[in-house]
Amino acid sequence: MLKTGIISMNTVRGNMSKTSGPRPDKIFLGVIFTLVVFLAGYFANTFLPPQLRSNVVVSRSATVNSSLISEINSLLQQYYISAELPSTSEFWQGAAKGYLSALNDRYTTYYTAAEWADLQQENSGTFTGVGIKLIRNEGYIQVETPIVGGPAANAGVMANDLIIAVDGETMIGKSIGEVARKIRGEEGSQVVLEVVRPGEAEDFKFTLTRATIDVDSVEYNRLDDGGYQIIISKFTESDLTEFYRQWNDAVRDIGNNPKYIVLDLRNNTGGWVVAAKHVLEEFLPSQTTIFQEQDRNGNITKTFSQRNGNWQEVPVVVLVNSGSASASEIVAGAMQDLDRAELVGKNTLGKGVEQTIQRTSDGGALFIVFKKWLTPNGRNLDLNNALVPDHFVDMTSQDIVARRDPQLSKALEVITSK
Repeated sequence: MLKTGIISMNTVRGNMSKTSGPRPDKIFLGVIFTLVVFLAGYFANTFLPPQLRSNVVVSRSATVNSSLISEINSLLQQYYISAELPSTSEFWQGAAKGYLSALNDRYTTYYTAAEWADLQQENSGTFTGVGIKLIRNEGYIQVETPIVGGPAANAGVMANDLIIAVDGETMIGKSIGEVARKIRGEEGSQVVLEVVRPGEAEDFKFTLTRATIDVDSVEYNRLDDGGYQIIISKFTESDLTEFYRQWNDAVRDIGNNPKYIVLDLRNNTGGWVVAAKHVLEEFLPSQTTIFQEQDRNGNITKTFSQRNGNWQEVPVVVLVNSGSASASEIVAGAMQDLDRAELVGKNTLGKGVEQTIQRTSDGGALFIVFKKWLTPNGRNLDLNNALVPDHFVDMTSQDIVARRDPQLSKALEVITSK
């Protein structure tokens, strides 16, 4: 039986009645791709950045026939059903992605030049689409998080949804770039997403109208009783200075004595670690351990707050869900460990690693996991060991569409009862 690395749909949904077998042409392409990936290790120095090339180790026990690529290409030219084959660069980009897949690390990934440009555009805060961030999950592309206020979030698309079709075309086995390009389109046009939601027996279909997404990283609302809800959708902006500006403006406008603060980190997939540190410092005294980092040799470095925050005495509650990851978990984990705030919502994603971004010679980028981070009490998060809220409150698609927010309601109940 051929192993493709794609998880069973029954495993995703739970006990379900319908399954679907792989198409023969997909199996054939899987065999070819596996061969190309095997050779990718031999040619690793072609697409790794210069500073990493000296660290590449190719197993000496493997015998590589350098003519095999030519043989595969000849066979494809002779037998493959389509007259048009991918270009040489596209084949090698696929090989690079496959090479990294052997790490079994969803966060160490290669972006082509086009995918890197798209990612930069999304991080700038303004782009056209449906407002979702994507991540690979074995053979599927998964919604890492819907962007707050975007068409997808408003329609009920949720973090961890697996995209199986776009406009009726299967997305199983596609790359992030392929799925993203299929979803994008002109403002005002429509796109249909079909998703599988882990634990649900039925597929979900969403007809979404593409829009210009213009979301600041930091937004805030004054509530009726003098408290504030601060929504941090991401810890990135066009640059770090812009994030600091948005946060500092919010702190200045709110003032030093709000009645309480609901810090909303739901669907925040993270960003710059130093931005998370800057936010945490607002709530803590100087020289407080706010997180730790562990390198590949096991060395641990502690990071301390370096200023006395304006809101050290202000009551705080933190909202999280399964779309809260990385830098947002650094903030939430510190607030929980230090007994500074209770968490309300659902378990977080569990991304306890940091990435470095290395540009590649083809104009793309390589995201490499290079550190683990730990909470002040030494907790390292992963998919099976995420942050668990002090008050677990679900929020369904029906709640989202009906504009109900039981998580925020519980947060207000918790904070006003203190």
